[in-house]
Amino acid sequence: MHLGILAFDPFGTGGMMILAVVILVLGAGNYRAFVRSLSKNIADFKKARDDFEDRHGL
Repeated sequence: MHLGILAFDPFGTGGMMILAVVILVLGAGNYRAFVRSLSKNIADFKKARDDFEDRHGL
Protein backbone atom coordinates (compact mmCIF):
# COMPACT_ATOMS: atom_id res chain seq x y z
CA MET A 1 0.00 0.00 0.00
CA HIS A 2 1.43 3.38 -1.05
CA LEU A 3 0.60 6.24 1.35
CA GLY A 4 2.55 9.03 -0.31
CA ILE A 5 4.09 12.06 1.35
CA LEU A 6 0.80 13.98 1.58
CA ALA A 7 -0.70 11.31 3.83
CA PHE A 8 1.26 12.85 6.72
CA ASP A 9 0.46 16.48 5.88
CA PRO A 10 -1.58 17.93 8.78
CA PHE A 11 -2.51 21.16 6.91
CA GLY A 12 -3.48 19.66 3.59
CA THR A 13 -2.04 20.81 0.29
CA GLY A 14 -3.77 24.19 0.40
CA GLY A 15 -2.49 24.92 3.88
CA MET A 16 1.06 24.08 2.91
CA MET A 17 0.84 26.38 -0.10
CA ILE A 18 -0.39 29.25 2.07
CA LEU A 19 2.38 28.58 4.60
CA ALA A 20 5.00 28.62 1.84
CA VAL A 21 3.73 31.94 0.48
CA VAL A 22 3.69 33.49 3.98
CA ILE A 23 7.28 32.36 4.59
CA LEU A 24 8.39 33.73 1.22
CA VAL A 25 6.68 37.08 1.77
CA LEU A 26 7.70 37.61 5.38
CA GLY A 27 11.09 35.93 5.41
CA ALA A 28 12.28 33.55 8.10
CA GLY A 29 12.88 36.12 10.87
CA ASN A 30 9.61 37.95 10.37
CA TYR A 31 7.80 34.62 10.06
CA ARG A 32 8.90 33.67 13.58
CA ALA A 33 7.64 36.99 14.96
CA PHE A 34 4.38 36.55 13.04
CA VAL A 35 3.82 33.07 14.47
CA ARG A 36 4.61 34.27 18.01
CA SER A 37 2.16 37.13 17.67
CA LEU A 38 -0.50 34.91 16.14
CA SER A 39 -0.22 32.30 18.90
CA LYS A 40 -0.40 35.02 21.59
CA ASN A 41 -3.51 36.48 19.98
CA ILE A 42 -5.15 33.06 19.77
CA ALA A 43 -4.37 32.41 23.45
CA ASP A 44 -5.81 35.81 24.42
CA PHE A 45 -8.95 35.11 22.38
CA LYS A 46 -9.45 31.71 24.02
CA LYS A 47 -8.99 33.24 27.48
CA ALA A 48 -11.54 35.97 26.73
CA ARG A 49 -13.98 33.38 25.34
CA ASP A 50 -13.60 31.20 28.44
CA ASP A 51 -14.08 34.21 30.74
CA PHE A 52 -17.23 35.20 28.83
CA GLU A 53 -18.62 31.67 29.04
CA ASP A 54 -17.89 31.50 32.77
CA ARG A 55 -19.60 34.83 33.45
CA HIS A 56 -22.71 34.01 31.43
CA GLY A 57 -23.00 30.35 32.37
CA LEU A 58 -22.58 29.01 28.85
